[in-house]
Amino acid sequence: MNKTKCIPFLALVAMLSACTLGNSAKMKKYSKEVSAADWNAGLSEAMGTEDISSKDMVVTVKAVAKMTELRTLNEEKLIDSSADIKGTINTKFDHDTDVGYGETKIGGTMKQKNSDGSSMTYSINNSMKRYYQNWEFVVDDTPTTKSVSVDKEHKQYFVQESNPSSMALSYAIMPLLALGSLPMAYEYADAEHKADFAFYQDGKMFTGKHVGTEEEDLNTTIDEQPVTYCHEKTVTTSIAQLEYKKSGDKVSALYLRYQSIEEETKEYLVDYSSYKAGTVSKEVQDIFLDVTISLKELDLQPIDLTGYIDGGDDVEFGLD
Repeated sequence: MNKTKCIPFLALVAMLSACTLGNSAKMKKYSKEVSAADWNAGLSEAMGTEDISSKDMVVTVKAVAKMTELRTLNEEKLIDSSADIKGTINTKFDHDTDVGYGETKIGGTMKQKNSDGSSMTYSINNSMKRYYQNWEFVVDDTPTTKSVSVDKEHKQYFVQESNPSSMALSYAIMPLLALGSLPMAYEYADAEHKADFAFYQDGKMFTGKHVGTEEEDLNTTIDEQPVTYCHEKTVTTSIAQLEYKKSGDKVSALYLRYQSIEEETKEYLVDYSSYKAGTVSKEVQDIFLDVTISLKELDLQPIDLTGYIDGGDDVEFGLD
């Protein structure tokens, strides 16, 4: 993992804020396995028919992102690198006014050691505050509405393709989408791949897990002959977990945890590009989100953008 490769990974977690998470950012223990059908039915019964998407929300996300790469040849370490980033995101969204607000920071370090004895350390420590709202203005006598993120401190706005709720609640939506997609993917999986899924219900906590493995031989042409130059194996583990809190018969808070672990191993069978035969490269990317969604009455009002300037493209933060 060279420096240029590490930059996208740092961007990957750039909405995280630097903080000390200790042991709080981890999955809670789950043990009571149930069928996918019972899991779905239990979750539907627990959540009821209430549409929480129409509620005002306060969202806190604790997160940890780690990435390692170890490249070896005949047991000699060619590259040994790691990136470690921790953070939190604090956002609010007022459904009635369609206005959001978010505070984010990021802190992390990437380290790399090479076989020639050289080493490198790259650190990042950034912060950002944004309001999210719709902006109504007139172009050639025609009323126009744009979604914008707003930097109040520097009096700038940035036109966005996403609406204010998507911008403010993206990290809350991600675990919910993962949780919902697991039973759907299980339903459409063939008999062999259904074994890759598992579902658990422990009281008010619902956990879904999927472990998928893909293997592929990579081919090329050398001296006009087809050659398999590399064997690639990727193991992807996705775990989504939901707990809920109710006030009376209504949901008042959701606690979501989501983890994605991707382990990719490449073994080069012949000399190829800059890789020698026998080179083994193993990369592990582990992202964890611990999300709390509280349903509270908010009063966020749009900012008057009079005097603000178009900042062009905003900083791209996200888990893309």
